[in-house]
Amino acid sequence: MHLPSNAWTKFNPFRSGAGPCMSTFHKWSSSVSPLSTGSTVDTIENICKSAFFGGSNAASRHLFADDRAVTWLCEAAIVPCGKSNITLSNSTQTSETLTSPYYPKNYPNDARCIWFITVDEGSTIAFRFSVFNTERFYDTLTIGNGHESSDGDSVIGLWRGFLTNLSVVSNNHTAWMKFTSDYSVTEVGFEVKITQERPEGFCGKRNITLNNSTQTPETLTSPYYPNNYPNNARSIWFITVDEGSTIAFRFSVFNTQRRRDTLTIGNGHESSDSDSVIGLFSSFLTSLAVFSNNHTAWMEFTSDSSVTEVGFEVKITQERPEGSCGQDEFACQDESSGLICLARDDTCDGDGFTLCPDGSDESNCRSYEPDINFPFSSVQYITA
Repeated sequence: MHLPSNAWTKFNPFRSGAGPCMSTFHKWSSSVSPLSTGSTVDTIENICKSAFFGGSNAASRHLFADDRAVTWLCEAAIVPCGKSNITLSNSTQTSETLTSPYYPKNYPNDARCIWFITVDEGSTIAFRFSVFNTERFYDTLTIGNGHESSDGDSVIGLWRGFLTNLSVVSNNHTAWMKFTSDYSVTEVGFEVKITQERPEGFCGKRNITLNNSTQTPETLTSPYYPNNYPNNARSIWFITVDEGSTIAFRFSVFNTQRRRDTLTIGNGHESSDSDSVIGLFSSFLTSLAVFSNNHTAWMEFTSDSSVTEVGFEVKITQERPEGSCGQDEFACQDESSGLICLARDDTCDGDGFTLCPDGSDESNCRSYEPDINFPFSSVQYITA
């Protein structure tokens, strides 16, 4: 702990009961402090105020405080973290807003706050940040599943720096959130709204059935669209239409973190079968249309723990089997799994990331070089 020397020396007599503070000795019961040896209990807030802000003559005593005691004391009372246990329920409290210490002022150095959240069983927990700004590389916010914050496998993600948008969703009905700062630079911190969600709440309904007699086209979006989708999202949908028909996915918006946040579409309802995949898509696409080769299909969206974007909006319709791409669109050459139609502007970008499974969107591309005889007015196209 990085505390002024007078803070250490002032605290020690209250911890040990020695010296001039014997007459005002405060002991902590085991239910209050893991370091307890006594039975008389006073509030830690009162102990802190007395020990840290008592008479100035205490600073002249050369005593050494126990590091564990000071650490525990400061975590419990000096840094205002608010209540550490939060319970949400549809029948009582449905949301809670938490902030970094002293928000909207800068948080302090050497802060450590941890919160444990519980919602109704069968639900998940959503964290939506309206503000996020911490010292880059050093002051961190970590969110995990369950209530065992020491379990590394429970971590959903760790964030720091300035983020314009951040949303996180747990995978069960309990979660923890921890904030720590180091001893140097501080920032404004964060504000987060925590809500109870249905497991499918931010993905919409999972099973979609279309037929000519009852169902009009279905529109699906990424979670929280038109706002950015959250980190660590995973949504999957299963679509069924009349036998003898196929399924068309026409995207009006598509923008995800390049290479890392992906949308995959496949035939059938076995999303774990890699042979069923029609295509995997990522990045900003001007236009995208995908056609299955039978009457069932699946679509899965996943995001990682870093950057998020606006995501996608797609209209799903039942089609006759003879679907085709538009005149101004590029059709992937291999149509054995399904038909993929791309905007020509989204092909031949030379980044090595192919949208067509056969790589045809990045093959037979044209490069250009200036005509040395007319360097300012003419371009010669060279076919690779």
